Amino acid sequence: TYRHYQADFPSTVKAYCKRVYQPTRGEQVPLMTRQAWKTMTTGRPGPVVLDVPFDIFKEAAASETPDPAAWSANISSRCGADPDGVIKAVDMLLSAEKPVIVVGQGVRYGGAAEELLALAERLQIPVASSASGLGAIPVQHPLSLGLVQRGGTYQSNHACRQADILLALGVRFDDRTSSSWIPGYSFTIPPTRLIHVDIDPEEIGRNYPVASGPMPAGRT
Repeated sequence: TYRHYQADFPSTVKAYCKRVYQPTRGEQVPLMTRQAWKTMTTGRPGPVVLDVPFDIFKEAAASETPDPAAWSANISSRCGADPDGVIKAVDMLLSAEKPVIVVGQGVRYGGAAEELLALAERLQIPVASSASGLGAIPVQHPLSLGLVQRGGTYQSNHACRQADILLALGVRFDDRTSSSWIPGYSFTIPPTRLIHVDIDPEEIGRNYPVASGPMPAGRT
């Protein structure tokens, strides 16, 4: 006898998003819509899933769902780093002999491309990009090293593994960017000293030890 079972969709997608919302009553839809929007746009931006079962779709809502963007419009998720941590990071950069900046999607999501370019040009530090960070600095720029990862450009991988200081901005150091964490392929941490800037504290020190780990949004 053939039976069709309801697929457990939330369990299927929860590994790929920040959170899954599944209302069990029609009155929960407005609340979960607002919560889903806030979760999606604050902290580290990322996808969320609002899974509304078919029977809930058929229920009449007791109230209109407010515009979630307007509801969360005045929430600021940008945070600043500890001033002492910033001073330490700046001192490390200024005293470095072979510094390199590595940028990820945090720079692009944070709207910090102009600030990145100004920093790189002022200190004359070359910039390598993860796959999701490409475009944060124009590829034609003299300080752009291109893609750092297995299969990335020679100059980018070479500069990163030879650097004495790495300033990582919004980079996750996943297995692709770090070339499966093989020492000396893309990075040599340690002895390279890492300054890791990320809005998500879970990412700092996750795959490499840090010499400094401020946690602001990239632009701040």
